[in-house]
Amino acid sequence: MSERTPPVWPEETGEEPRWWEGVQKVYESSGKALYLSDNYIGAEGAKALAERGLPSVPQLTQLDLDENAIGDEGAKALAERGLPSVPQLTQLVLFLNSIGDEGAKALAERGLPSVPQLTQLDLGGNSIGDEGAKALAERGLPSVPQLTQLYLSYNSIGAEGAKALAERGLPSVPQLTQLYLGDNSIGAKGAKALAERGLPSVPQLTQLYLWDNSIGAEGAKALAERGLPSVPQLTQLSLWGNAIGDEGVKAIGRALLKGACPSLSSFLADSSLSSSASLLALEMPIEWEGKKSNSFILAFHRLRCQGQSRRFAAAKVLIAGPAAAGKTCLANAIVENTNSWRQHFYRRDQTDGMEVVRWERPTQDLDAVLLYDFGGQPVYKASHRLFMGGRAVFVVVWNPRAENDGDRKDYEEYARDVLDEQPSARIAFVSTHRDVPDLRYPGVQQMGELLHQRFDDNFDSYDDVALTPPVVGAPDALGGLRQLVLSKVMALPNIRLTMPQSFRALLERLQQISWTGEKWWISHREFLQVAEACECHVLKQDHGNGYDMPGAALELFDQWGYVKVVKSAGRNDVVLDPSRLAEALALVISDDPKKRERCPGGFLRNQALLEAWEQYPEALLPGFMNLIEEYGLGFPVRDDAGTDYDGMLILPMLQGAKEKVEAVYRRARKRQRAKRQLLIQ
Repeated sequence: MSERTPPVWPEETGEEPRWWEGVQKVYESSGKALYLSDNYIGAEGAKALAERGLPSVPQLTQLDLDENAIGDEGAKALAERGLPSVPQLTQLVLFLNSIGDEGAKALAERGLPSVPQLTQLDLGGNSIGDEGAKALAERGLPSVPQLTQLYLSYNSIGAEGAKALAERGLPSVPQLTQLYLGDNSIGAKGAKALAERGLPSVPQLTQLYLWDNSIGAEGAKALAERGLPSVPQLTQLSLWGNAIGDEGVKAIGRALLKGACPSLSSFLADSSLSSSASLLALEMPIEWEGKKSNSFILAFHRLRCQGQSRRFAAAKVLIAGPAAAGKTCLANAIVENTNSWRQHFYRRDQTDGMEVVRWERPTQDLDAVLLYDFGGQPVYKASHRLFMGGRAVFVVVWNPRAENDGDRKDYEEYARDVLDEQPSARIAFVSTHRDVPDLRYPGVQQMGELLHQRFDDNFDSYDDVALTPPVVGAPDALGGLRQLVLSKVMALPNIRLTMPQSFRALLERLQQISWTGEKWWISHREFLQVAEACECHVLKQDHGNGYDMPGAALELFDQWGYVKVVKSAGRNDVVLDPSRLAEALALVISDDPKKRERCPGGFLRNQALLEAWEQYPEALLPGFMNLIEEYGLGFPVRDDAGTDYDGMLILPMLQGAKEKVEAVYRRARKRQRAKRQLLIQ
């Protein structure tokens, strides 16, 4: 047995409590850790421990006394007589002990100087205010320069206490890695002090917890602009319950975009990083609004920080309207594709389903614009829904000078179709054949007022143009419209993105495969192989299956209009040229009399589809049929018992009154939207 004096409970204090056995066991085993949490030892017990217990275990390195209600008197006893007995102490836990300013002062002045090797100090859950925080900052923390973890959450520290910690406390502990100040009252001023003078003193900080401190947007901005850049190793940041709002989270986002905290993996706040304001500041896709977790957003941020990142801006322009309105001429004119413009103008070919016109690098700020030219025959309208999702500029084109009165007014029907899919869309209306005199046309101003009145908030602009092919030396008649389209594209939310190099490389490789004619579709397995070759990987996380970056990239490319994902049981194939998918849809949804023969009365037999599908990959057929059903274009025909009639009812091909077909189609779309909304919820 050691010659050290054994711990003896003072008889004058009363009956020996059970927790004293813990002290005796540590003494007998020469242990280095004493855990006495949640024993309610009180002030008297703390005095006994300080005078009769700790002197017997000078080898102690860990002392845990949380939840014992020792109060200021107990803290004073520990400071004056207990801690001087355990000079090797590295961890001191006094959480939830009713310690106030007086107890904190005693620990700062007489306790902490006795334990200079301390690395962890937990004084959370007490009643320490500004005076106690000042004492710790001025006299306590300078005594423990090796401190790495400081817990002061759940106290009553205000702005002055935070200021003292920032100016005099934190500079004394430069090795600090964890700082807990949650549930105090430091406010915006305290947050500013920490940002400007505190955090720059602790560059190794990895965890910062400031929840419930009423710092507001102003405090969050100060942290973002002056604090976070000083702690590059930070991995966890909690600002929950501070009402930082969109402005605060935008400031955090801007700081991250500039390179602050490249290793941040956890962020907690009332406002999510997937809010539109945050995504805008972070230059991340608006398509992720409300759909991605903070941890995913941060994983994407880390991916950008780890390698080269590049600015990227692209969008799609959806051009809809009745047949013979001049949509294809307009699309080619906008991109200044003069040969195609002239060819289409003179041949008067009609678009069968949909075509995609690519506008590469229209400005220094734009990588590409994809113009989706939708076929105008009524039967094709249903299939346009497959391509209307995601962020886009919507243009409705019509000829107000057409001979047929119905054709002159069909623009409203096409505009309503757009709004069925995108209720908040703002539509640019363009009428054509300005060079054709027509007394029935009311004039540009009156037409614009009429459109504004009918579509209210969904009305964006109106232009009346001529589609005569350009003449050498003549003014560019569509220059104004071209600039209008570009301005609408640049006004789209989050059009300017900062993307990881791997995402850009993956998109460019997929386009290369399509443009060179290698393939116009690939299987999901092939897509993953291409992604792997472009170093677009699944990122590991502590829990779960990891962050699916290839999947996130594919979702974006689909929504941006570069590809279309075709899903079926057990596989997700990738169509690299969406116009080919529209071409396939035209096999069953078409104005061509020969193709209509496959759908007599709107009923498409599976055998007829198989025969027509010979020119397309068999692997895509199940996904193709799923798309038809998913978007409400058609439904398998079964009886009440579930017997399959080996075919589908294709709604756009139903024979009968136009109004009746449209009514059936709209009801089906309504059911599909309700179903998708339910899945989202």
